[in-house]
Amino acid sequence: MTIDTGSLLALGFGSPWLLLGAALAAIPAILHLLFRREHRAEPFAANRFLAEATRKHSRRLRFQHWVLLIVRTTILLLVAIALARPVLDISDADISNDRTNVHHLFILDATLSMRHSDRGQRRFDRGRTILQRTVEASHDGDTFRLLVIRGAGPPVVIAQAAGRRPDVLAELDRLEPTWETGREVETLQAALALLNTPTGSGRNRVSLVTDLQRSTWTPVDPGLRDRLRRALSSIRARSELVIYDVGGPAASNAAVVGLASETPVAIAGEPVTLRATVSHFGTGDPLQRQVEWHVDDRLVSRRGLVLVTGGTTTLDWTHRFARAGEHHIEVRLSGDGLPDDDHRHLALPVRDRLQVLLVGNRTGSRPDDASTFYVDAALDPGGLSSEPNSRAHSSQIVTTSIHGRRLVDNDLERPDCVVLCDVPRLDRLEVSRLARFVAGGGGLVIGLGSSIDTEAWNRLLGEQGANLLPGRLGNLVAADGSTQAAAVFDPAGYAHPLLSVFRGLDDNGLATTVTLKYLRAQPHQASRVALAFDSGDPAILCRRFGHGHVVLVTTSLDARWTTWPVLSTSFPPMVHELVRFATSSRWAARNHLVGQPITRPVGSSTTTGILLAPDGSQLPIQDLLSKNSAGGRRVLSNQTLMPGIYRLSLERPSATTESYGINVDTSESDLAATGGPTLRTGLLGIDSPIYTRWHNADAPVLFDQPGRPLGRILLGVLLGLLLVEATMAWRFLPGVTTLGMLLATVIAGWWAGAMAGAAAGLAVAAATALWTRRNRYGRHRWWSTAGDTA
Repeated sequence: MTIDTGSLLALGFGSPWLLLGAALAAIPAILHLLFRREHRAEPFAANRFLAEATRKHSRRLRFQHWVLLIVRTTILLLVAIALARPVLDISDADISNDRTNVHHLFILDATLSMRHSDRGQRRFDRGRTILQRTVEASHDGDTFRLLVIRGAGPPVVIAQAAGRRPDVLAELDRLEPTWETGREVETLQAALALLNTPTGSGRNRVSLVTDLQRSTWTPVDPGLRDRLRRALSSIRARSELVIYDVGGPAASNAAVVGLASETPVAIAGEPVTLRATVSHFGTGDPLQRQVEWHVDDRLVSRRGLVLVTGGTTTLDWTHRFARAGEHHIEVRLSGDGLPDDDHRHLALPVRDRLQVLLVGNRTGSRPDDASTFYVDAALDPGGLSSEPNSRAHSSQIVTTSIHGRRLVDNDLERPDCVVLCDVPRLDRLEVSRLARFVAGGGGLVIGLGSSIDTEAWNRLLGEQGANLLPGRLGNLVAADGSTQAAAVFDPAGYAHPLLSVFRGLDDNGLATTVTLKYLRAQPHQASRVALAFDSGDPAILCRRFGHGHVVLVTTSLDARWTTWPVLSTSFPPMVHELVRFATSSRWAARNHLVGQPITRPVGSSTTTGILLAPDGSQLPIQDLLSKNSAGGRRVLSNQTLMPGIYRLSLERPSATTESYGINVDTSESDLAATGGPTLRTGLLGIDSPIYTRWHNADAPVLFDQPGRPLGRILLGVLLGLLLVEATMAWRFLPGVTTLGMLLATVIAGWWAGAMAGAAAGLAVAAATALWTRRNRYGRHRWWSTAGDTA
C-alpha cells in the first residue's frame, strides 16, 4: 500500500486547551534577549587582538547559540503538545487503491455483560458501531462474515463471504445483545473453520469485539483457559487478529444473585421464608440501594440496603399466601449500569396442604398391622383413618394410603412425596414412573422391611437400573442377644440438615432408639449419610436425583424391626423431616437460568397447550412434544432466551397452568476486565493489538494507533531533547552528534517502525565515532593543521 503525495494529515487533540502552554516556549527567547551580552569598548592595546578573535569566531558562536535556543524552545513546545493528547489520522481517500482484498471475519460479543450502559450507550452498541465503520471504510472486493458470541443460538450469522455492504450493515442492525452467557470456545472454533474455507485471493482479518470480561477470557478453569488460548493462537496464525475492547472505564455492579424459598413446600396460610442474595462486584465505596419485594406484580415490601464492596448480603423475608395456586415472587434492586441483573424471579406454587402418598404392603385386622400405619399416624395423628385406602387430613398434610399393587395405576402428578413402606419389589413401569416423578422435583422416602427383595431392588433401582437408590442393599444385620447386639443411632453432632430439628434438644430420644434389624447398605458416590448406627453402618441415606431427593431408611418404618415408632418421641418429628427434606426441591424444576430448557412429563391425554413467554409470544405445545429415553412423553422448550415468568398451559381432562421462573446467569455480573502487562499481551498472551475505538487497519504504520496516543511518542522525543540540550550546553559538537542520532531514530522509526529507528540511531552513532577517531588519531586532523598554519 502506498500513500499519495497529496495526503493530508488530520491532527486532533484530546485536551486542546492545554495548547495554551505553548506560550511557555517564548521564555528561552525572552531570557536570551534580556541577558545577552552587550559590546563595550575599552581603551587597551590587547583589546585589538581580542576583538579580532571575536570577529573571527562570532558567526560560529552565534550559530551555536541559535541552535541551543531552538532546542530549548522545542522542549517547551513538545511539553504543551504532548499534554494536549494529539492524534494523527488519515483520510481513506488518501490511501491508494494499490492493495489486496481483505476478507473480514467479525466476532461480536453479545453476552449479558455487553448490555451494560455507560453514559447512555451500551457496550454492545459501541461494538456494533465499530464493525459498521469497518464495513463503511472497506473497499470494493472486500468480503464479510459474521459470528456472534452467545449461548443458545448458533454462533455463525453470515457463513458465506458477503460482498454487499448494505446487506452486512442490515444484518448488524438486526443484532441485539442477549441475556445469556457465551460459548466462547465454540465460537472461536467456528471462526477457525470459516478461516479454513477458501475465499479467493486476499488476506484474512479477524475483528474480535468484546468487553474483555475477566471471568470470560481468563477463566479460573485452567483447561478452559488453555482452550481459549489455543483457539486465539490458531486464529492469529491464520489471519490478522485485531481486538477491540469496548468495556470502557472500570465499572462496579450490584446484582441479585439468588432468590429461593427456604420453606420446602409453600402452604396457604402458613409462613413462607424467602431468601434473596445480593452481591456487589467491583471496587470503590459501599453502595446504597433500595430493595423491593413484589408478589404477583404487587409491591409488598421495600427497604434500604448498604452493599459492602466486593461483599454479599443475604435478605430474609416472611410472607403468608392467602390462597393456593401459582404465585410469582420478584426481588428488585435499584438500578445501575446493568439493570438486567438487578431483579430476580421465583415461580412458587402454593398448596392447600402437602400431598403425601403412602405405599404399603401389609394390611390386617388391626390398623397397626398395616406397614404404613405409624408413618400415617406421625404425619397426622389426629386424623388417622381406620381404612387403609382412605385419605387422612391435617392442617398441613394430606396422606393417601394405598397398597403396593395399586401404585402403577396411581396418578403421580398429584402427590409431593411418595413413601414406600416395606414394598417387596417394583416392576419396570413403576420404577420408570417413580424416576420421572423424582426427577421432576418430587420426594421419595424408602423404608425397608422383611418383605424386601434386595436382589430385585438392586437390579431395578440400583446403579445398573434407574439409579434411584442412594446405596446398594446388602445383607441383613439382626441382633441375636449374644454375638450381635442391638443397634442405636449415632447422630454425629446432628450435622446433617435432616437432623437440624433435634439440635440443642436434650433427651430427644433419637440417640436411645433401639434397632433390632436393618439392612447393611453401601453408599453410592453421590449419596450422603444423614444418620448412622453406632456400628458405623448407614441408618439414613439421601441423594439428589434430577430436581428431587431420595431418602433411604435402612430399617423399617413400623415396629417389626425397631422400637422407634412405638417407644421413641423422636419418630414423629423425624417422619415430618424426612418428608420435608425429600420435598425440599419440589419446585426446583420450575426455576431455571436463561437458555436452560423447560421440561415437564405429560400424560397421553395431553394434546394441546401453549407456552407464554414474558414478552407475550406463544409457542404451541404440539410442536414441542417428544419422547424421552424411558418412553414417556414430555413438554420440551429451549426458547427461554429472556428472563421473566413463563406460563405453560396444558389442556387435559382438567385444564392447568404452571409458572416457570427464568433468570440470568450472574457469572456475567462481575464486570471486571482482563488485565495484562501491556496492551498487546493483555488477552491470554496473544500478540495482537487491542484498541478501545475504531481503527483503520489499512492505514500505514506511520499513523498513530488508537489506544497508543501520539503524546507518548512526543514525550519520548522530549526526553531525547533534554539529553541533547544538556550535552550541547557542555560541548557543542557532541550535542550536535546526539541531536543527529535523535533525528535519525525518530524519522526512521516514524516511517519504518521502532526497530528501524533504533538501527538508524546506532548507525549515526557508529559513523560519528568512526569519523572522530580517524580525525583525532589519523592523517585527517584538518583543524589541527589549520590552527598551526594560522
